[in-house]
Amino acid sequence: MKIKYKITAVFFIIIVLTSYLDYKLLSNTVEDLLLKRLKTAEVLVGQSLAFNIYRLIIEKEKEEVTATLFKEIGIRNKELKYLLVTKNDGEVFAHTFLTDIPQAVIHLDNNFSETDDYKIINQIEELPDTYNISLPIREGIL
Repeated sequence: MKIKYKITAVFFIIIVLTSYLDYKLLSNTVEDLLLKRLKTAEVLVGQSLAFNIYRLIIEKEKEEVTATLFKEIGIRNKELKYLLVTKNDGEVFAHTFLTDIPQAVIHLDNNFSETDDYKIINQIEELPDTYNISLPIREGIL
């Protein structure tokens, strides 16, 4: 009778391990697909938005930039949680937060080299399940 319990226990352990490995493999695959989608669809939307507002930024039309950001949030409210435009020195120019901007967002590294087209950061404690996509606006040339 003891061998029957041992075989059952080993069989159960094998099933649990197999299920766990399947879960890890599936979650990694889903995360890779999500990042691929972000790199294509959401980055293109960000580039399009940057192209549409760069003149307003140059002309320091803060209210119009903010209105444009809120319009984009209204259109894409399922995909976007916030939009933020900062100056080169990190000072916030315009944003869509109705309350204070989370400190984790303010302190994100948004410095770009000449070859960087975008950055995707997903470690924001104050905004779980959020990917931060940053794009530089280089005098209207994206």
